[in-house]
Amino acid sequence: VLTNMILGNLNGGAISGVFNFVIGNVQGFQISPFFNIAGSSAKALQLGNANIVAKNFSGFQLAFFFNFAGLKMNGLQTAIANLAGKNYGVQTGAVNVTHTQKGLQFGVFNKAVVSTGLQLGIINYSVKQKGVPVGLINISDDSKIRWLNYVSNFAVFTSGIKLTSNKFYSIIEAGWNYQRTNNRESFTLGYRYGYDFELTPLLTISPDLGYIQ
Repeated sequence: VLTNMILGNLNGGAISGVFNFVIGNVQGFQISPFFNIAGSSAKALQLGNANIVAKNFSGFQLAFFFNFAGLKMNGLQTAIANLAGKNYGVQTGAVNVTHTQKGLQFGVFNKAVVSTGLQLGIINYSVKQKGVPVGLINISDDSKIRWLNYVSNFAVFTSGIKLTSNKFYSIIEAGWNYQRTNNRESFTLGYRYGYDFELTPLLTISPDLGYIQ
């Protein structure tokens, strides 16, 4: 009714009113309204407020608050916060954190020490970026931050910040005096995302897609 505590391995399922705890491996499912713990590895469905696996995990971790996999995660983590030693699967939540990112992180804030996969979020941060970061702000330790100022046939003057990570870049910009109106106090706000093709040390072609309001 309240708790399930297993001092060996679980092959099957455990459902409780408070929490489930297995000191060994789990192969099956753990369901509780508060938290589920596997002291070793798990190939399972974990459904609760918080799910914790000490070593390797494959399957589905669905929680309201957080999911944790200590070593390798090859499955799906969905919660407000998701943490994994190595992410080979999908982390989706407000905050996603991993050391080695080889899968997909989808959320508001994504963090990885080494990323070779895909990060989709508002803010993507990695110490070493070798994958694809897609977000409003993409930052890594080797990021390049440039201040851009230019004129065009779109606006009299535009200024923005270009953030480049692994040659993928995002530009957040604001312009003054939109050319297609008689209102000289008009302004624009825009976001663009693209890729730097470095043809030579002195020549770079940078196509991008974006939206300007």
